[in-house]
Amino acid sequence: MASDEANFRTLLDDAKNLVQNLKDQDETVTMISKEVTLLDKNLESYNKHRENIEVINEIAKRRPRDTTILNSLKDSERLKALERENAELHQALIDHQLALELIMSKYRQQMMKFAELKNNSDSLQLLKNDEEVRRKSEKIHEMATVIQKAAAMDDEAVNKEYETIARLRYENANLKELLKIANNSCLKTQ
Repeated sequence: MASDEANFRTLLDDAKNLVQNLKDQDETVTMISKEVTLLDKNLESYNKHRENIEVINEIAKRRPRDTTILNSLKDSERLKALERENAELHQALIDHQLALELIMSKYRQQMMKFAELKNNSDSLQLLKNDEEVRRKSEKIHEMATVIQKAAAMDDEAVNKEYETIARLRYENANLKELLKIANNSCLKTQ
């Protein structure tokens, strides 16, 4: 019975740790969602800026048509790349939310079983069948293992998302610099 109580305490500690991890991950999801929204706004701003440049080029008619088409194609490629990255971030956010929902579902199931075990702990004391107690103890250990594996997988997904965000920020800064150079070039030709 002392080992059951120790197992019970271990399971309770694991459940508390899982709740804390889930809170942290929920904050991460919120932060990623805000960053995706910001990237969407940046993308819209870039599109508007590109349209303005095209209008200015149409009015000026100083550049040869081939150069204008080449620059337009380059801008289009950059825009498509940004849109792809935005879609990838959006999909990563959806995947993260689905994983979080799955973990929460498993957590709720485990807590229901845990509550049942707690309610039945008085009746377990009355049971003389050690095999039944051992089997339930093994199930508790299996549940704790599943919770730990799910938390580890979620941590790995969060790390990948941070890496993607860092890469996108770097690329975004480079694109802004290229856009600034292109704007300066357009202003010098006028």
